[in-house]
Amino acid sequence: KTNKTNAAGGTSQTPSSPRKVERPVSEPPAGAFVLSRAGDTFPGLPAPAKSHVAVDAFLADALRPHQREGVSFMYEAVSGLRRDAHTGAPHFGCLLAHEMGMGKTLQVIALLWTLLKQGPSGSPFARKAVVVCPASLVRNWGAEFRKWLGSTRLEPLLVESGAGEKGKDAKTLFEDWALPQQKRWRVLVTSFETLRAHAETVASATGGIDLLVCDEAHRLKNAKGDTQTVAALRKLRCKKRVLLSGTPVQNDLGELFAVFDFACPGVLGDLAQFRKVFAAPVERSRDKNASDEERALGAARGEELGRMTAPF
Repeated sequence: KTNKTNAAGGTSQTPSSPRKVERPVSEPPAGAFVLSRAGDTFPGLPAPAKSHVAVDAFLADALRPHQREGVSFMYEAVSGLRRDAHTGAPHFGCLLAHEMGMGKTLQVIALLWTLLKQGPSGSPFARKAVVVCPASLVRNWGAEFRKWLGSTRLEPLLVESGAGEKGKDAKTLFEDWALPQQKRWRVLVTSFETLRAHAETVASATGGIDLLVCDEAHRLKNAKGDTQTVAALRKLRCKKRVLLSGTPVQNDLGELFAVFDFACPGVLGDLAQFRKVFAAPVERSRDKNASDEERALGAARGEELGRMTAPF
């Protein structure tokens, strides 16, 4: 308190500004699946994290060891904690290349639910997310969300082949999803084909899109990155990107470049440089008539390429 002289010559007491008391951050429960802790630093955050981020127990208990590793990997990637092997710069995307049957969908749902509910700053890391997949998988994603989150925790909006719930056309549903007051659907699941036709509408979501998930991401394998699908995805202007594929490379290294250049733009340089430095030597070394020198160079460039892509 401070003393103040009054009109009669005495003193009166006036309260001073209350002091802000920093409350200690409680430790997460023993055995919790913790993704980051209070005090950790993150690119883009002006101060160390205020809160722990941990996967809710009802999901964490369902994750097998390799799935926990996958969730941690994706969380670190979209948080900018994984860095370019050459420049040290953070990237905010990744490729989860687990084979079919290893539970990639559950891993993404665990990540999505966590980011929509928690964040190192004390507020949720994400407000809206988009999952893009082949049309045949839209309903499967909806079923997986219901399986793991039930019908009350989160309701995704499913839009496939130009139509969605209650017979509404895709454009109307996307417009509804993008409204500022809309809080019913925090996750949109749609097909690559439908997104191509309505990317501008989806991109207009108030507050932007905080996380983009691309299932069967080997469909983005056009090395020039100029396909209609890639162009539509780029219109969403979302830098946090998770790509899922059991077969990211099916024919040549140009496909690998396309996938990583979308997940982490620039991480492999430009296409011409990539072809000269990596693709050509590696592919030449696999020729049955390759010389010992060509095989050695191809092996060295392959190892370097592995080192560059390993963080992501």
